[in-house]
This record gives sequence, structure tokens and C-alpha cells, in this order.
Amino acid sequence: MISFGGKKYTIDFLAIDKLVTDGMSVDGDDIEVEEIKTLTDVEKPIEGDPENVTIVQELIVTNVITKKYPKGKQVDSIKYDLVRGMLDIILHEQENPDEKLGTQHALDDYNLSFKIAFNTLLYYDIIKTIKIK
Repeated sequence: MISFGGKKYTIDFLAIDKLVTDGMSVDGDDIEVEEIKTLTDVEKPIEGDPENVTIVQELIVTNVITKKYPKGKQVDSIKYDLVRGMLDIILHEQENPDEKLGTQHALDDYNLSFKIAFNTLLYYDIIKTIKIK
């Protein structure tokens, strides 16, 4: 594994999932969809020949049909976009600081957007430190 500032890091996908979906979906909830349809035959005269009639189906009466679908996972799009953007920043950084100086000195060489993204992802346990053996 490659180390950064004397430490090794990994991305926790379960932490991302929990952060962007926390409180957004409830297990066991179903979505109910109601359809209202009833077709009735109606006699209508044929244009130009009032003595001949044709039978046409028209929507007149309503019936309620309820269908249940399992509720899917909902994602907080603002949190998702922020996490995605921060991961993009740290994964595409081009700086190569001297790792032997430690984490603090390694981070000092990076720009502000990298520092904020890295610290935020570390704070929310999306980036986790792996113990070096």
C-alpha cells in the first residue's frame, strides 16, 4: 500500500452510503399507486349518416386499482454531490509532498480545496486511517 504523510488511508463506501442516505428511506414502506379507469360502450352516430351508429368506448365511471411497489433507496443529492466533488479533488491532486516529514508537513504543501476536502472526508469517516504494521 502507498502511504501519505506516514499513514495509509482507504475510502469507506459504507460510510458514504450512510451519509448520503441517512434518514432518507424507511424499511418496509411501500409506494401505493392508484389507477382510475372504467371504459363504457357508448353509441355515436357516424358522421354524414345519422341513421347508422358505431359503438365507441369512453371513460365514464371510475374504479380504484391500488398497486404496491417496494420503496427504493433515496439519496440526498446535495450530500452526494459534495462527497463526489471532494473525492474528485483528493483523487486528482497532482502534488507530491515529502512524506517523511509527517502528515502535517505533507498537508501544508496542498491547496485549500484539498485540505478542506481531505479533512471533511476524514471527519465523516469516509476516509479511514489504516494502522501501519
